[in-house]
Amino acid sequence: LRNVGAQFHAAADGVAASTEVFELLEAAGPSTRHEVPAASPEGADRDGSIGAGVTFEGVSVRYGEAVALEGLDARARAGQVTAVVGASGSGKSSLLAALVGFTRYEGTITVDGRDVGGQPAPRPWLAWAGQRAAVLPGTVLENVTLGDALPQHPLAEAALALAGAPEIALDTVVDPLGGGLSGGQAQRVSAARAIYRARRFDCAVVAFDEPTSALDPEHEARFAAGLRALADEGRAVVVVTHRPDLVARADAVIAVGERAVSTADGLERGAR
Repeated sequence: LRNVGAQFHAAADGVAASTEVFELLEAAGPSTRHEVPAASPEGADRDGSIGAGVTFEGVSVRYGEAVALEGLDARARAGQVTAVVGASGSGKSSLLAALVGFTRYEGTITVDGRDVGGQPAPRPWLAWAGQRAAVLPGTVLENVTLGDALPQHPLAEAALALAGAPEIALDTVVDPLGGGLSGGQAQRVSAARAIYRARRFDCAVVAFDEPTSALDPEHEARFAAGLRALADEGRAVVVVTHRPDLVARADAVIAVGERAVSTADGLERGAR
């Protein structure tokens, strides 16, 4: 009972904090995010050419004296699905945190040839979904289109379909504790939010951290097909995963904690 009470208060605190964040965003007035054009059908970037993707050069992440990731050299190419694999604690999530902008790192991360070091989060070229399914009170539509002042219903439905959840209605209500959705549904709604953002704001990179951990093989296969569709639009799709079937469907594999990184073009040196 004590654990239940603690979890309830933690959830309530999170809801209160998110409400304050949204109020601050509203007070700040319109942002420039709606100036980003929608993705073209071919997935080309703004100058009409396919981007180069993400390149990691000597990327290391440290938390105090602890080394989470050291000396990663790898590439996630545009137009491909790249799986990031490795043992627990090998630095996979730290790599994603560096890409998202949530942690400091050494080395260089470039996107389409541009060094993105020092850019604050959120990053306009990136859409991502974390390891924990993050859903907020409200409708599924509000969750999928979170942060968009002009929600696009058809695009939200398409995002749910690519996330392997076409059966979830946009008017489904989520309560403050996540009720109204199963664990797997909440995970797919969270992934659909990243997919929606990627297409709505033409993000060059889409990243997911363990997006199918709560899914059965059938729904995982649908989600993998959605990743393929995003890559076919010209985006670099990066997915951290332990699931063998999802790895098998990827074009390239970054093996964190190993000496080599297998890719569609052969082997590249990885992180120790």
